[in-house]
Amino acid sequence: MKSNRQNFKPPGSDDEIRELAHLHATEGVLDEGALLDWLDHASEQEQEIFTEEVNAVGMLSLALTPPSKAPALKLDDIVAPAEKSFPPGFTYLANGSGEWRELPVKGARVKELSDDRSDGFTTMLLEMDAGARFPGHHHHGAEQVYLLDGDLYSDGEELSPGDFLRAAADTHHGGLYSKNGCHALIITAGENYPRRSIHLYDRVAKKVRRVKEKIFG
Repeated sequence: MKSNRQNFKPPGSDDEIRELAHLHATEGVLDEGALLDWLDHASEQEQEIFTEEVNAVGMLSLALTPPSKAPALKLDDIVAPAEKSFPPGFTYLANGSGEWRELPVKGARVKELSDDRSDGFTTMLLEMDAGARFPGHHHHGAEQVYLLDGDLYSDGEELSPGDFLRAAADTHHGGLYSKNGCHALIITAGENYPRRSIHLYDRVAKKVRRVKEKIFG
């Protein structure tokens, strides 16, 4: 089958941005470096259009399941059964649904449960494989962590399932580490969550992984 992959051409309109995003999410472009360079210098509006289109295509084409390396996660007490229906204004995510996004930290992923910017905060699940480690970072806004399973070390202190930790705005986190893997519920201020960078990294990381699988099996 003939590939539709093309050389990268800077888009000149919103429609061309959407076409480029659709191509990137399906066939990919031949010069990924040029695409990333364009995104780095694109306006915020152009980046939003590109990201929204990529996400729209991804939601239609990807059927992801949680990775099996970390402890099994049960969301029965967090989300309602699939047969439930809710009135307008409510957002429902069924157990096992949603997309895990790769982070630029080896062995770590997040699943966004709610990321409406008008809320001012993002709610997500964090999954860490055994040995995964986050470097130190600064909290521009408040962040709350509730450990669901496994083990999690924060600034040298061990958290056990059921433990809760809140970091106030303008605090420094010395880092996170999991010895055996874990899942945690995180509610963080919107300014703490670089959604655009994470979405882009996730797309690139998954594409690289697919290429490696084709080459090495």
